[in-house]
Amino acid sequence: MITINNKKMKNNTTTYLLLVFLCFTIALDAQEKQDSRIELPEKSLEYKVNRGLGNTMSWFYSGIAYAKSKGDTPEDFASYGLNAWKSWWDGKDIPAYLRKFYICFSIDKDFKMEILNETENSAEVRVTIFGKSWMSTFEESGVTDDEYIRFIGAMFSSMAEYLGFNYNQKFEQDWIYFTVSEMSLQ
Repeated sequence: MITINNKKMKNNTTTYLLLVFLCFTIALDAQEKQDSRIELPEKSLEYKVNRGLGNTMSWFYSGIAYAKSKGDTPEDFASYGLNAWKSWWDGKDIPAYLRKFYICFSIDKDFKMEILNETENSAEVRVTIFGKSWMSTFEESGVTDDEYIRFIGAMFSSMAEYLGFNYNQKFEQDWIYFTVSEMSLQ
């Protein structure tokens, strides 16, 4: 048996043994992870973005369905949803609002936004219906296409009004046409 009389040497030996034990434990843990039956897949950015769109659409449709079950409308849910995250919409002027609008809804690869006309205080815009390619996925939710489109329109309108803009819209086929202008132009 080895006896260590020097206190400093005892501390160094203890530290050394702890480090060896720690390295051994880490090596065992790494070996166990390599032998695991569960392997987590790597996902592409496209997959993640599409999944994010699907999750967003699920939230929209389940919220509309829940509002309907309580006797509320899709527009009521749009107003409620906006209140939950409206502080994120900080567009101080119409160009900033439209840029943020575009960035937010571009998660949908099929989303298109066109500026049809603009002045210093207003813009006429058309956008495709956000998430249109996912709409048929949620047929069993009890939410009609018309209710979803009304929800989207109410959400766009609520965002603009929250920021202090006038907002008017109309739906034509697969497009939402809207005009956003500064309040002072009423």
